[in-house]
Amino acid sequence: MTPLPQKDIDILIIDDDDQIRMLLKSFLTMKGYRVKTYPDGIYAMKDEKLGDYHVVISDLNMPQVDGLTVLTHTKKINPDIVCLIVSGMATLDSAIKALRTGIDDYIVKPFDINQLEMVIERNLRTVRLKNENISLQEEILFERNQLRRTNAELQLINNLILSLEANYNFNKALEAVGEDFRSVVEFDGYFFLNLVKAELTVYTEQTITEDIVEALKNSINDFFENHGQYEKYRPKSITFPTANGGNGAYQIADQFTFPFRSNEKLVGVLGFFTEKADAYAQIEEEFFTGISDRVQSILDRIEQIVEKQKYLFSTMLDHMNDVVMLVDIDKDFVKINKPARILFEIPASESTFEKLQTLFVDDWEAIYAACYEEDKSYRHRYSIGSDNDKLVFDAVINKFSDPPFIDQGYIISARNITSDMKVEELKADLISNVSHELKTPIAIIKEYISLMNDEIAGPVTKMQHKFIDIINSNLERLTALIANFLNISKLDAGGLTITISEEDVNDVVERIVEPFFVRFKTKNMVLTLEVQEAMEKFPTDRDVLQQVLVNLLENSFKYSPNDSEVILHVEINEKGNLYLFVKDNGRGIAKNDQAKVFDRFFRTGLEMERLPGTGLGLSIIKQLIEELGGQIWLESTLGKGSSFFVELPPNPVPADIFLTEEIN
Repeated sequence: MTPLPQKDIDILIIDDDDQIRMLLKSFLTMKGYRVKTYPDGIYAMKDEKLGDYHVVISDLNMPQVDGLTVLTHTKKINPDIVCLIVSGMATLDSAIKALRTGIDDYIVKPFDINQLEMVIERNLRTVRLKNENISLQEEILFERNQLRRTNAELQLINNLILSLEANYNFNKALEAVGEDFRSVVEFDGYFFLNLVKAELTVYTEQTITEDIVEALKNSINDFFENHGQYEKYRPKSITFPTANGGNGAYQIADQFTFPFRSNEKLVGVLGFFTEKADAYAQIEEEFFTGISDRVQSILDRIEQIVEKQKYLFSTMLDHMNDVVMLVDIDKDFVKINKPARILFEIPASESTFEKLQTLFVDDWEAIYAACYEEDKSYRHRYSIGSDNDKLVFDAVINKFSDPPFIDQGYIISARNITSDMKVEELKADLISNVSHELKTPIAIIKEYISLMNDEIAGPVTKMQHKFIDIINSNLERLTALIANFLNISKLDAGGLTITISEEDVNDVVERIVEPFFVRFKTKNMVLTLEVQEAMEKFPTDRDVLQQVLVNLLENSFKYSPNDSEVILHVEINEKGNLYLFVKDNGRGIAKNDQAKVFDRFFRTGLEMERLPGTGLGLSIIKQLIEELGGQIWLESTLGKGSSFFVELPPNPVPADIFLTEEIN
C-alpha cells in the first residue's frame, strides 16, 4: 500500500498489547499521521509534550496507570486534544463514566480499523469547528467592543462639541460630559489642567484631601517628565484645588493622563484616577489619543470662530457712541470700547479692573446685590472734570454673560448727558420761575375771591356766589397743575429729597381719608376702608405715601359714577412690605390704554372730553414709588372698574440708584 501524503496531525497511542499498538501505528502512519506509542499510561503521564498531541488513543485497562486516568489528565492539560478510549472489556458503566469525564469517544474491541480513522477524523473536525466557532465569537466580540468604543467616542465627542458650543469653556464642557467617559474608562474622579489659566480643576465625589492634592501634583509632574515635547508648556506655578482635610481613608492607587492640543500647542492635560491598583495597566492609549486628536480639530475650529466673533463684537462696541465697558465678575479685567479709550486716554482695548474701578463706585457689593440677587439694573451718574469742563455721564450697569468673552460679569453703558443736563437745568429753571411767578397772582386772586365770597365789599347775589365757586374750582385746578409741574421738574433734576422715617400708617390713612368722606357724599358714594389695625410703624417717606393715597382716591372719586363704592385696602403683608390698593366701580380702562396710563400727559379720549386733568398724577406717583424701591400696577376691565395696587419695601433702596462723583 502506498503511503498517503503527510498530515500535520500528531497521534499518541497507549496500549499494553504490542500487536494492537504496532497495528494502529502502521495503519495511521500509512494514512499520513505522525504517530508515537507507549505500552502503559505511566509513560504518557511523564511525557512533557503530552499537551501538544492532536489525538490520544488509549486502552482502558493497563498494568500501572489506566487509560481513563491518562486521558482525564490530558484533557486538563489541553481540552482541545481528541481523547479516545479503546477497550475489549467495555461495559455500559465504564462508557458512561468515560464520557462524563470529558472523553470524546469510546471504541469497543474488536473494531474495524477503517472505522477508527472515521472516528478520529470526525472528532478532529468537531474540535476544528469548535475552535473556529470560538475564534468567530472572539472576532465578533472584538468588533462589538470596537463598535461600542467607536459609538462611545462619537457620543463623547458630540456631547463635548455641544457643551463647547454652549459656553466656549473647556472646563465646563468637561464637567458636562464627564460621565460619558465612564463608557470607556473606569474612574473615581477626573481632573483637567487648564494651561491657559495654569489651574487644575477636579471633578469627583470624593472629599479632596491633602493626599489627593499631592497625588495630583505627582501625576502632573510625571506627565511632563514622560512627555518631554510638552515641557516648554509647563507653567511656572499651578493653582491646585484647596484640600478640605488631611489624610483620608480614600487613596489614589492609579492614574492616567493624556494631552489636549489646539493649533499644535498643548492647552491642557486630562487625567483619571481610581483607588484600584493597576486599573489603567491595559489602558488603550490609542483610543484617548484619537479623542484628543478629534478634540484638537474641534478646538482649532472653535478658536477660529471665537476669534472672528471677538473681532465682530469689538468692532460693534467701537462703533457705538456711548461708553461701553465689560467687567469680569472676578474683576480680572475690563474690556472697553473706542469712545471709552478716547475719554479715559487708555490705548489698549483691555485693562485691569484695578485701574478702572475708580471711574465708578467702590461699592461693588451693592452692584452685585442689585444685578445678581435682585435682578435689577444699577444706575450710576458720575462726572469727569470740574466747573466749565465737567462732563456728566449716566451709566446703567447690568449683569452680563456672553462666553467666550465673559462667563459672568457686568456690562456698563454710559451716555454723555452733559448737554441734556444743561437743557434740563434750563427747563427746570424756566418751570420753577414761571410756577413761582404764577403762584403770587393766584394767591392774590384767591384772597380777593375770598373777600368777595364773605361779602366784605358788599352784598353778593346767589348767581354771583355760583360764579365765585366756579372761579375757586378752576383756581384749585391751576394750583394743582403748577404743583405737578414743580414736582416733575424736581424729579427730573434729581432735586426731590426722599426722607425715610418711622411712620404710623394708620394715622396717615386716617388723616388722608377724612376729607374724602365728605367729598364722596357729594356723589352719594361709599368709601369702604379695609385697613389693618394697629400696624407697626413702617419706615418710608410720609409725603410720598400721602401723595400716593390722595392721587389714587382722587382718581377713584373722579372716574366713578354716583351711588358707587370705592374700597381702600392697606396692610403690612407677609413679606413685611406695605401693601395697598384702591378699587372702584367706574368706567375702567381699555386694554390698549393700560400700558400707557403711567406715561406723562396721557389721557384717554373720554377723559379729555369730559373730565379736567393734566395726565401727570399717575406718572408722578409711579416715579416716586420706584424711588422708594416699590412698584405700582393696575387691573382694569372696561365698563366694570379699576384697581390700582402699590407695594413698598421697608428701608427702601431706589430701583435706579443715582450717585454723583467728581472725578478729575
